[in-house]
Amino acid sequence: MAQSSTFKPGSYILNKEQTVRHNGELKLRDGNTLAVKNAQGKTLKLTPDDVHAFSIGRRKYTVAKGFLVNLGSSYVDKAFVEQVDSGIVVLLNYTYAVSSPGHMTAGGGMVGGGTSSKPEYLIRWAKDSTLTALTTGGWNGGPYFREMLRPFLVSRPDLVKLVDEKIATPETLIPVILSLNRNLPCPLSSIGTSSGKQD
Repeated sequence: MAQSSTFKPGSYILNKEQTVRHNGELKLRDGNTLAVKNAQGKTLKLTPDDVHAFSIGRRKYTVAKGFLVNLGSSYVDKAFVEQVDSGIVVLLNYTYAVSSPGHMTAGGGMVGGGTSSKPEYLIRWAKDSTLTALTTGGWNGGPYFREMLRPFLVSRPDLVKLVDEKIATPETLIPVILSLNRNLPCPLSSIGTSSGKQD
């Protein structure tokens, strides 16, 4: 879910009036803050409690509730997420801040540390509200990523094979999900078996 540093044309729907779509200049600051600039130049800060859905350019966003990220170590009550694709399954992208500690040098000074953004895909069945985080780690997403993804692809042995061969990775996940939702062959199937890559 790409946060933007500039306002861009978009629209949003508020929870209190879900039949009305408002237009304006929008900027997604983080998973909990949407800034909206109206025609008069006034800026509003909206949260997932205020907003039902919104779009910035061609990107569509919604609110996800009650899910775990970062290998199940962090619980998110509700947050803005980008809707990447929908069909048999719904694929969402959630970006959150991760703090990394600094370390002390031999001279006694502190170096490193700070905050970085970490994207994490969330997936659910179309008829179910339970979200599964496809947390990544290690080469090609790591075993946790593959374990969480595999059950959603059971109807497509060709896609399960891509997971087992470590061809379906966080970087190649979108074409896999597009193939599943549209019942089309996956372009990654022509890559063949990966070799020499370890977790």
